[in-house]
Amino acid sequence: MKSKKLRFDVFFESGWYTASCLDAFIVTQGKTFKVLEMNIREAVELHFADEIKKKLFNPVISLKYVLSANA
Repeated sequence: MKSKKLRFDVFFESGWYTASCLDAFIVTQGKTFKVLEMNIREAVELHFADEIKKKLFNPVISLKYVLSANA
């Protein structure tokens, strides 16, 4: 099974963490970073359900935290 790297930019604004994938149309959020991580995994599994089920690739998730200009 081939690995596929999925890069996410993570932002924190108005009390929410938001993750946006740079390699697929996936966006999710969470009130805490731990919840965000769980939501990212779930969103990736749903988005690529057929490919994962057929064992075409194994998603590898990479997060990059982006600081706001106000930080």
